[in-house]
Parts: sequence; C-alpha cells; structure tokens
Amino acid sequence: MKNVKLPFLLLGMMLCVALSAHTAMCKNEEETPLQKMLLRLKPAVVLVFSHIQAQVTIQVNGSRKTFNADPMGGAGTGFLISSDGYLVTNGHVVADYHESNEKRLEEQFFISVLLKNLVPQSDKSGRQLTDQEKQQILIQLYKQLRPVSTIVIKKDLQVILSNGDAYPAEIKQYSPPISPMTGKVSIPGAEQKVETGKDVAILKIEGRDLPTVAFGDSGSVQLGEPVYVIGYPAVVLSHDYLSKKTQLDSTVTRGNVSGSKLDVKGTPVIQTDASLTWGNSGGPAFNSKGEVIGIATFISLSQTLGSTQAIQGFNFLVPGNTAKEFVRASGVDMNTPSLFNKLWNEAIELYSIPDYQKALSKIDEVNRLMPNQPDVRKLQLAAQEKLSTQKGGWPILPIIIALAGALIVGGIVFIVLHSRTKKPEIPSAPQPQAKTSVPSGSLRCDEGPLAGRSFTIGASGVKIGRDPAKNQVIIENDGVSREHAWVGMENGLLVVKDLNSLNGTYLNSTDSDRIKTEPVKDGDVIIIGKGRFSAFTYRAS
Repeated sequence: MKNVKLPFLLLGMMLCVALSAHTAMCKNEEETPLQKMLLRLKPAVVLVFSHIQAQVTIQVNGSRKTFNADPMGGAGTGFLISSDGYLVTNGHVVADYHESNEKRLEEQFFISVLLKNLVPQSDKSGRQLTDQEKQQILIQLYKQLRPVSTIVIKKDLQVILSNGDAYPAEIKQYSPPISPMTGKVSIPGAEQKVETGKDVAILKIEGRDLPTVAFGDSGSVQLGEPVYVIGYPAVVLSHDYLSKKTQLDSTVTRGNVSGSKLDVKGTPVIQTDASLTWGNSGGPAFNSKGEVIGIATFISLSQTLGSTQAIQGFNFLVPGNTAKEFVRASGVDMNTPSLFNKLWNEAIELYSIPDYQKALSKIDEVNRLMPNQPDVRKLQLAAQEKLSTQKGGWPILPIIIALAGALIVGGIVFIVLHSRTKKPEIPSAPQPQAKTSVPSGSLRCDEGPLAGRSFTIGASGVKIGRDPAKNQVIIENDGVSREHAWVGMENGLLVVKDLNSLNGTYLNSTDSDRIKTEPVKDGDVIIIGKGRFSAFTYRAS
C-alpha cells in the first residue's frame, strides 16, 4: 500500500504548489476595492467652463465707437447624475452665465473698457496719475457716458466630458453663491440685489448613455469618515510641467470629515481636510461606498505679501442632501440605468478576476459609447500588457488542469500496472506525418516609417508592433501597440490577427470594422491602426 500512495502524494503536492502560485498571482494582480471604486466614479466627473464676451459702444467726441471688452470666464467641476445629461455643480461656477447677473456683467465690462481705453495714465505734462486721480476720472466718465452707451453680451456655457467631448449647457436650477453677507444687498448704480444662497446649480446637456454617480445620505455622515473629492483643480489643469494630453484626467484628493458647521445664514456645511483649491468648485465628494455626500464649495484663504493664498486642511462642502432639493425641483429622473456604468463596471470586474480577454472585449463596448476616456484607455492598455505577459509566460491554469489530469490518469495506470502481469509491448505501425504548411511571400510597407522595406513571412509568421523585444517589424509610433498584429499560417491558411491592439488592425480599408482574424490573399493591404500608422501589402511568392 505504501508504494501505491507515493505517486498520489507527489502529484498532489505538485498540484497544491501550482494552485498556490495561481492564487498568489491573482491576488497580486487584483485591484483594491478603493481603486475599483474610483475607476467607476471618475468618468462621470466633468469640467464646466463659461466664456463671456462683450462689445461696448460709446459716444466719444460726437461719434459712436465700439470696443471689444476683455473676455471673462471661469472653470469648475461638475458631476453627471442622469444618463441623459443632467449634472450638478456650484452656483458660483455658473454665476456669470446666469441671467440674474446680467446687470453686474454690463457694469464690469463697461468699467473695464473705460479703464483700458479712456482713462489716461498720465497728465499732459507726462506725470503719472495716482490711483485716486484715475478713480475720479473714471467716475466722471461713467456718469457722462453710461447713459448713452450700449453693451452687447455673448455668453457660452460648456460642459466638457473627461474624453474631451464638449456640450453646450443650460441652467435648470440655480442658487447664488454663499457669501459673507446675510440677506439681500443693493448695489448703488447697478440696479440689482445680491443675495447669499446655497451655491448649487443643476445643468442639462443633450446626451445619452452617459456615465453617472449617485447621491448618498449626507445626514448620516460621521466625524472622521473618509472623503474622496474628484475634480479639476486649476493648479493641475494648467500646470506648465504637465502634458495637455492628460489635462482631462481628473484629480482625486483624500481626507476626512473634520467637522459639521453652519454658514452665515444657518445652512449646514461639511468641513473636510481633503485638499481643495480653485477649480475643484462643484466637484463631488464621495464616501467609502462611492456615494456623493457633498459638493466642494469654498476654501479658507489668507493674505500673504499682498497675494491670496489657500489654507489647506480647512475646506467646506455643500451637503448632498441640500443639493437633492434642487435635483428634485429640476425633475431629474435618476432611476434610469446608465448603459455606460453597466459596461464599465463589468469591464473592471473582468479585469480583477482576472479575465483580460473578456475585459478587453467589454472595453471595446465601452469605447463605442464613450471613446478616448482616460481611465478606460489606461485599463485597456493594462489588460493588453497583462494578456501579452500571460501569453509569454507559463500558462498557470493549463498546468493546473494538466496536473489534475496526470494525478487521476497516473494513479489509474499505476494501479492497473501493479495489478496485472506485464505483457511484452507490440510496436505500433508507423503513422503518416502531416506536412507542415510553410507560408511563402512577404509584406511590403507602403505607408509609415518603414515605407519601401519588405519583410519575409517565415515559418513562425511575422509580428508587428512597437516593442523591439517582441516583434520582427518595429513601428515607432505611440498609436501602435506593443504587440499590434501577427501575420502567419493558422489551420492551413495565411491570416492576419489583431493582438488586442488599442487602435485596431484593418484589412484593405479603415472604413470597415477592425478585424480579429482574417484570411489574407495576394494584394491585400494590412493597415495598422485607424490612423493608418503603417500599411503593408501582402505579395505571394
């Protein structure tokens, strides 16, 4: 009995080792719950941008003259709450665009034109005027020219998704910014009243199947609870040292709930030590479940050497429950499921299993809904590299299956051999050997950096890509994947196969769908990438 158990014991140990290695590999490659949550949330965060121009026509010396005022504008953050394009941001992000501020804008543009074009910097003798003297001249000009001047204002409000798609937006609900003044304040000469508000705006763009995020209950937020704020801080958006290519990849900052406060009019606000700055305004703050519990609204400032500086660690959020009041008033249907969310969540889960092949297939579906989204692109590249590495390394799962099979079959054979008398082996008749198909022909490069060169298709085929260590045909272009395409024999046919490339492989025309595996005949053109980074004509020998 001892001898019979030994083969089972050895094979069992080998199987356990293989299973342990596979489990460890899966754990190392699996993303953390926090990473998965943030990946799900980021596509719904958007950039909100307003641009306002004005033409000021003034009666000067008996004739009317038109001046183009310096444009105004600003940027903030918002987040989509419905797949058909409703989103939330701050009131102060879109305040200049809102019709309630029309009179204020007219005054600002008119005064800026006077200062730039009509208020002198020096007197007739060349002496520089003091600020007080300029102010007096400005007041005189204002009183004289404002009644006979006209101001035409053009306003644009744009919402830019994280993939760069821009949509014109309209304001559905609006509350003025939070200000240090309670109640309404009248500004002499401006014919308007300024009122402190709750700093919430609901916008609408014309979209479908857009990514969304959901609200949680901000009333249940606890002191010390983690907070994750996603947005477009200006310091990152316009950083001189950063490439414009990643400009729309939103920034995540992390902190905790550090207090529950009331603003000057008694409305609740949430205090957090998560880093915020200009540009974060209107951005969502999430709890650890991925629910919106607040909206970045105002930060703490100090005056240092004549400049305004942000004091980090003391920042404030409009509670999500406050924003819900405006969401309900705008009639948003937040119960309609988002197709983007469904497909994107499935892609993330498949990557985590990991099943990179299925993840890539699901990512293709996501890209059809929202192409060029930064996080989708990153996951696609990561899955392609993992799949490439997996192909190049030892296939763990097949080894496990083979060992399991060996364990069963080996045990049966061992028992049978030891329970029967050995018989002389009879040599089997020689079997006919199948002839291996060897491709013939070459690929001639007609477009791209290798134009004019030809490449012979060998017995193992020809691999095309960006990585010199893994390909026979090297194309140095960022649009070409590390391993992009392969041309060789498969089941007796010469085929071209796309190796899960980012930008696809095409046969004869980029107007057709990207291929997976297609037969190739004499004269066919293999195109690398939708942008035609290179093209090869197959010539049979």
